[in-house]
Amino acid sequence: MKTILFLFCVSCFALNAQIPPGAVSATANTVYYAGGQCAFYDAAGRELLTVDAAEAVWSCSPAKAAWALVTPRNGGYYEFPNYTANPSRVSTHEMLRPFWQGDTITKEAVVLTGIGSESRLLYRPRKIISVTNYNGTRLFGEGVDYTMSGNVITQKSAGPSQTYVAKQGQRGNGTPNGLINVAATSWTYVTYVRERDGWDPSAAWSAKGALLPNTLRKLQQGKPLTVQALGMSLTAGLNVSGFAGDAKNFPPTDPYMRSYVDLFCDHLQNQFKTDVTLHNSSCGGKTIAWADRYCRQLVSPNNPDLVIIDMGMNDIWGQTSGSAFRASLESTIQKIKSDCPDAEFILISNMLPDVNSPGAPKDGEAWIYEFLRQMNALEGPAVAVFDMTTTSKALYDRKGASCFTSNSLHPNDYMARWYAQGLVHLVTGMPTSVDGDDHTSASTELNVFPNPVSDGSVCIDAAPLSLQADTPLTAQIYSVSGQLVRHVTAVMVNSQVHISTQGLAQGAYHVVVQSDDRSGTAGFVVMP
Repeated sequence: MKTILFLFCVSCFALNAQIPPGAVSATANTVYYAGGQCAFYDAAGRELLTVDAAEAVWSCSPAKAAWALVTPRNGGYYEFPNYTANPSRVSTHEMLRPFWQGDTITKEAVVLTGIGSESRLLYRPRKIISVTNYNGTRLFGEGVDYTMSGNVITQKSAGPSQTYVAKQGQRGNGTPNGLINVAATSWTYVTYVRERDGWDPSAAWSAKGALLPNTLRKLQQGKPLTVQALGMSLTAGLNVSGFAGDAKNFPPTDPYMRSYVDLFCDHLQNQFKTDVTLHNSSCGGKTIAWADRYCRQLVSPNNPDLVIIDMGMNDIWGQTSGSAFRASLESTIQKIKSDCPDAEFILISNMLPDVNSPGAPKDGEAWIYEFLRQMNALEGPAVAVFDMTTTSKALYDRKGASCFTSNSLHPNDYMARWYAQGLVHLVTGMPTSVDGDDHTSASTELNVFPNPVSDGSVCIDAAPLSLQADTPLTAQIYSVSGQLVRHVTAVMVNSQVHISTQGLAQGAYHVVVQSDDRSGTAGFVVMP
């Protein structure tokens, strides 16, 4: 009888719950600003979380939030969605082809700031396919706009740096934040066929699907997967080209790339042909102590299968010791596990801050390495560590940090691709390909003629692939922005493949010709 009475009372409460007077609509898992104490409620009016005025100034709404009540009410409540409404023009398929596999490097970023400025490629190019501006709408010519010597590209005309912009970063209240922000329009992108020299920047990465069996099993069985990100501004996507939550700095711009957790989830959904739902509870300026304090409200109600904890870049100012970082991280994991016992975790050890650029503490590298050490101590069943720290050191040594960072603390579009590629490799242990494509083997450079193309078709010499005459082939044509613009079943005649270019706009393109176990790449330019 007591149990029945208790259930009756609970049911009555649920039926009688009301939206608090003065509450405004709120969106779950969204960055917000409130000018006073803020209480959150679900759709039925049940209270989920109350945060004090200091925390409410800049934070993230809890899972299942539908209403927010600010005290005093004149403090206001403002939400800052991470991304612009403009759809991303980034092809996950092409942008997540591993930089360390195959021979064709797609859209590698270099930074050119004026005539005579230089930047390095990761590898010595054997053949340049295209050099373009940030969104692929302008093609630069060798000998006119740039020159190449080894792996060094030198700016020759004013064109490549016309959209380069760097300026003092600002906080939400308009005061300087100490950072120098570089706009997403600033990078020049090079697509090329590389010389193989044995250098592998991903050597620090391991496939760790064995530590995440529930996640991998769901993917392999095509079952829906729920991913929760708990992090900071890097995780939210600050400074990638599609980010819209930073009105005081640069507006979103073409190609509207999203954060590495979005790229990662998009890829899993495409590769495994299943539904992947992402909840991103990330907010700029937060530390691991914040994650520990609010994780149960932000994460647990979503019942995630996989939780990505991305913390540390705001802990490098010496206020969080290594032992304190580990204690808060371990507590965060345990709290979520107590609510969601089947949840598995990826702990991201972030890229190194650029300590030679304004806004990063000089001992920032040492702190990131210390946090990596503490994360590694927690790795085990259901907990895998993604080491972007060691890889970023290798990348910076090879090219310089400015090719990867929008400021001293945040990745640009190019570095976001490295993060996403590494996360996919960690979970699946597979090359980042979709639709059955296999990029584990090296791609063979193929010749195209005529080039430039002006008569509506190209002929690709497929003889280097050494295929039987009746081998089925596919050909995929990508724009220099990475978009798949054409996918066709190819027919090989006398070792040649003919592909129509009718309808393709003027500009540079990258084509991948594939059989089941071999692939070749080539570049061509369409002229009027």
